[in-house]
Amino acid sequence: MDFGLQNVHVLITGASGGIGLATVQKFLQVGARVTAHYNTKLAPLDPLLGEFGRARIRALQADLTREADVARLFTSAAEGPEAFGPVQVVAINHAYYEARDVPVARMSLEQWESTFSTNLTSSFLVARQ
Repeated sequence: MDFGLQNVHVLITGASGGIGLATVQKFLQVGARVTAHYNTKLAPLDPLLGEFGRARIRALQADLTREADVARLFTSAAEGPEAFGPVQVVAINHAYYEARDVPVARMSLEQWESTFSTNLTSSFLVARQ
């Protein structure tokens, strides 16, 4: 089945996690060129990088809570000798799961702000860019 994604440039945030990794794989299987964003874990993307090569997939690091990192991510994805041109599709998939399971009544402001920034503000920054 042709999804019309042959050589379409797709940026997937949180690409090295479970759902993100599966999403990258599916877009590659239908012919897209994928910029796979990661923040801290590149290793899970290594098998796909090896299988599909730099002509189809690039992995780029960025802290999406930082406005400058988001801008750099999009610029790096679109420009340069190994870039895929302008991003045409964005899958905002990244998320942060706090290891400390704390009811809201006992949650520190620091934990709340960290979770809010990582899950919501960062998604806004990516969508806006």
